[in-house]
Order: sequence, then C-alpha cells, then structure tokens
Amino acid sequence: MSNTFDEFAGDAGLKSDYDGVITHAEFGIDPQYNGGATTLLKLTIQDDDGEEVVQMYPCGSGWDSVDGGETIEHDRGKRSINNRTALFKLLKAAMDAGADDVLRERSARQFGKLGPRAAGIWTGLRFHWDAVTETYSFKDRSTGEEKTGESVRIVPTKYLGAAGKAEAAGGQIGVDAELMEKLAKVAEEAKDFNGFLDAAMEVPGVLGNAKAMSLIAQEGTYDKLKKGQVA
Repeated sequence: MSNTFDEFAGDAGLKSDYDGVITHAEFGIDPQYNGGATTLLKLTIQDDDGEEVVQMYPCGSGWDSVDGGETIEHDRGKRSINNRTALFKLLKAAMDAGADDVLRERSARQFGKLGPRAAGIWTGLRFHWDAVTETYSFKDRSTGEEKTGESVRIVPTKYLGAAGKAEAAGGQIGVDAELMEKLAKVAEEAKDFNGFLDAAMEVPGVLGNAKAMSLIAQEGTYDKLKKGQVA
C-alpha cells in the first residue's frame, strides 16, 4: 500500500489501495441502486487485513439473472456487455492489470465461453484495488446546458494471482484452508448432499468445530464446492 497521505484530499467513502481476493461473486439487485431495477455484479473481497469489502458493478439495461445469480442473459438476446457500463470497465481494468489470460481460460474451460456473463470467472482472483476517477458529460434537465461531473470507481490495478477455492473459502468463512481442501475433495467425490454430509462428518477437524459443522450442514456448500466455487 502507498505510504503517501494528502491531508487536503477528500474521501469518496470507498475502500481503496489494498490487496484482496474475491471470495464470492454473484449477479443480483440492490434496492438502493436505481430502485432495484438494474442487475449488478456483486463482488465480495477479503482484504489482506481480514476485512470484507463488497463492491457492485451495474451491468447495464436489459440484463437479468434467471439462475440465482450465477449468470446473466439479455432480454433481446445480446451476448456482449456495453463498453460504457461499470461491469465492462471492471473487466477491462482486470484484463489490463494482467488477468487477461486467466479470465479467458476460465471462461472457456469452466463457463462455456460466457465471459463476463458468468459471475464465477472472478472467484478466487487476487488483485490490488484502487479508486479511479472518471469524468462524464450530461445535460441539465432544467436548463438544457451541457455539464460535466466526476464519479469514483474501485477497480483492479494489478493482478496478484489466483487463490485455490479452499484458500479463498477459508478466508471467507473462517475455516482453516487445509480443512476446506479436504471438504472440497469430499464434495467432488460425493454422489449427493447426504453422501457429502456423511463423509464430511468423518473428516478430522470437523466434529467439535462449530463453524465447520455449520458449513457442511448447508446444502449450498455442497453445491458450490461440487462446482468448484467458493462456499
């Protein structure tokens, strides 16, 4: 992190200038953004100090998720994200920061070449995150005058590698990464949730561990680990 502090600079109210891993990514809405009418990509980021940060990036008009937030589709069949949207600017920043190859490889190997239409391409990636200021133009509704404004957005500025799903999950839920690795293997080998639950109970370190017990009792944990996603 930078050690330079400007006591005369303002604060946008957004955490920036930190290293953090994306522990969870999903599409959804936020009632406070456009009255909940716009689909957003929501990233949960665990910084290196243990703080959890949530960043949201609007996808643009016409996009919606019909599979619980895993992917988005457009109401007119579009396949490309508008390059003026926050989602596209996040994508471009990440690719410029060094994650181009890993994002393309994940899209092709795991997500049917959906690219930024699949939230899962982000899970487990580590970046340095910074605030960037953008200038935009708009027309004053009352006077018709052309004006300019500024907005601040948090984007990746340096790619720091990919964490394993167990490492990322451990950071998110407070369960030891080594134990998560064992649970991930159990999920991959189990035929269904009941089989996962029975086998997970036999993993050393689970019994007597309240956080681990709570985790394996959630069918969503099995589903996500089975798909290779962060729990």
